[in-house]
Amino acid sequence: MRTKLLLVAAAGWAVIALAIIGVSLLLISPEHRSPFFWERILWAQFLAALVLFSNAFLISKAPPSVGGILPAFRLVVTAYAFLSLAWMLFNAFLPNADFISRFHLAGQIVLMAVAIAVCILLNISRVAAAHGTEPIPEGTCPPNELASLLKAEEFRIQQGSKAKEYGQLVAVLKSLREQIQYSLPHVGEIGRREEYRQFSEAVRNACQKVDASIREPALVENRIANLRQEFSDLAMKVESIAESLKRR
Repeated sequence: MRTKLLLVAAAGWAVIALAIIGVSLLLISPEHRSPFFWERILWAQFLAALVLFSNAFLISKAPPSVGGILPAFRLVVTAYAFLSLAWMLFNAFLPNADFISRFHLAGQIVLMAVAIAVCILLNISRVAAAHGTEPIPEGTCPPNELASLLKAEEFRIQQGSKAKEYGQLVAVLKSLREQIQYSLPHVGEIGRREEYRQFSEAVRNACQKVDASIREPALVENRIANLRQEFSDLAMKVESIAESLKRR
């Protein structure tokens, strides 16, 4: 998609650039051309390229966190290009004078500075709004998936045996699942914390132990107690992770 958009932008710019040159040569005879004739043509072509290629690049390259504010960036760039072009055309009809040339250059600098400042402010707002909503990185199990994994283990245990020991283990699993669901955020900084990654791996390993125990003909009571203790320790880690995130 990105390559196609850039090709379309390049084709559009080539057409506009040729049109700018053609119209300028036809309307302005050589004896009426100012010393800045070709510079103005090049600036108009630059503005056209800025609008076309910036829009193509932003649409094709923008990450999800930029998507909501993308139209604002495109609007700022387009508005700047049209204002800059209008300011240049306005000055083209004024008499050639050093003061007018300096005034025109100063106006172009101000327009560019304002456009850059607005883009920076928009980006600051985007970063501030997106803080704490970053997705969990790939390779790390999000809290909602851990909760689903524990829920599945509860179901397997309930379907596999009615022993009292199993019922106690289910209660511990349920308690841990609810803590994960209601105490840990599902997005944001948590996915970058090493403490959470270790916790996530520990939960998955504990669930594998439960699966192995269910498949055995008989589950020794000591092993059930060990599993209950292991899940209880994991519940304490949930509180530790939640507290560390609050302190941040």
